[in-house]
Amino acid sequence: MKKIIIALIMIAATTVTAQNYKTKTTSAGPSQIQQFSEIPENEITGLMTFTNGAANIGVDYARMTDDMGYGGYFLLQTEKKPAVTQVMSFGGLMKFKIADKNKFSASLLPGFGIHMFKDIGASDETALGLVLKIAAQYKFTPEFAMGIESTTLTNMFSDKAPSQAEILSIAGTVAF
Repeated sequence: MKKIIIALIMIAATTVTAQNYKTKTTSAGPSQIQQFSEIPENEITGLMTFTNGAANIGVDYARMTDDMGYGGYFLLQTEKKPAVTQVMSFGGLMKFKIADKNKFSASLLPGFGIHMFKDIGASDETALGLVLKIAAQYKFTPEFAMGIESTTLTNMFSDKAPSQAEILSIAGTVAF
């Protein structure tokens, strides 16, 4: 199982992205001027929160094209507390911008992932399932936004692991 997880991490880490430039042609008399403008196409979101004393950290990555993109995520709950089931999850996701205004953005991020649960008094359990993230953020600049993100991890195949886990996080997004 560890070899499969390491192989999936290596595949996800080898994603190579190239920088694209969109061109805009403007007319200036008899000749035309072609201007290159750099538009942010990559988004990295850092996540941080505490659930009953257990710290949750995570990161989302999305390669955007207009209002839709694809990428991956990683989420880790650092401690196991009596009221908290420890979880580590990673996988792929799609990002859809529901609203993208001057100062506000809202996104829906469905995906699929591998979830590793460590329950109190039980052995570790690995599960596969759907992921749904919903984010709302305030834009300080076109390249930086902060807000909240709700993550729901679902278990589809394992009877021993919890059926779902929900985490609400503070999210900071950097676009480049």
